[in-house]
Amino acid sequence: MPERARSVSIRRLHDQPDAGLSGATTPASRLALVETLTHEAFALAGTTAIVYPRHEAPVVVRALRPGPFDTAR
Repeated sequence: MPERARSVSIRRLHDQPDAGLSGATTPASRLALVETLTHEAFALAGTTAIVYPRHEAPVVVRALRPGPFDTAR
């Protein structure tokens, strides 16, 4: 394995170099990048992404904490 592949550097979070995506890209191009990365991740996992129309997407809404009127405690 090359030396560069084994090198590790530790930095504080605020000392990280800026990836620069927010200034160099538009919101639309960043969304396109997310879509591309999603398809690549599914391909790497050996499956394909399931595409749903937004109104048919399977969603589960869960409360962060029980509300005052929740009966199941």
